[in-house]
Amino acid sequence: MNRLYLLNNTFLSIVIQSLILSSIVVEYSSGIRIHDRDFLRSLSITNKLLSRRKISDQNSHPQVLEALHSLKGCPGEICGTLAGEAVSPLLAGANECAQQDMADKIITAAKTEIKDPEVSKKLISLAIEYRKVERNTFPDFSKQPNVDRNSLFCQKVPKNHELDGLIQAQSSTADPNLFFDPKSTSGSTTLTKGSDR
Repeated sequence: MNRLYLLNNTFLSIVIQSLILSSIVVEYSSGIRIHDRDFLRSLSITNKLLSRRKISDQNSHPQVLEALHSLKGCPGEICGTLAGEAVSPLLAGANECAQQDMADKIITAAKTEIKDPEVSKKLISLAIEYRKVERNTFPDFSKQPNVDRNSLFCQKVPKNHELDGLIQAQSSTADPNLFFDPKSTSGSTTLTKGSDR
């Protein structure tokens, strides 16, 4: 049986919904740590599932996800579900448009499923904030010292006009010409600015 250890009991349900799939380790600098220690002990050191990742500089993931999860007046079956689904698009291996697609989904839910105009307005505001948070990336560990890389930008037009022109934040320490390729299974592929896949 897997055991979860938790510090800072905020938005546990969100994290568990999204991380049960990988059953590995997620650490946020705010103090939230989820460890499946038995699973970790069973992995070999060379297992590619266990890789260090760059967590967002602003540590904004927990704030926006918690705000979405606990939005007053928003039913749990709407905001709770959206908050749970909103975790994985911010992870390093997610498709470059997953974050924008999720923000679109949140706005569409605000417009179609929420009857209170104030709650709908707040939910749209959270979707905009969510779209702008920094995504996790893998640093380039093949270089010493390690080099931070940017996350790729989505190249498609969003469905909702509220997201027009919005992009995710990038790490202030990342080389502006280097991008992490989320399709890389090892995390070692670096794309340069202006290159095609």
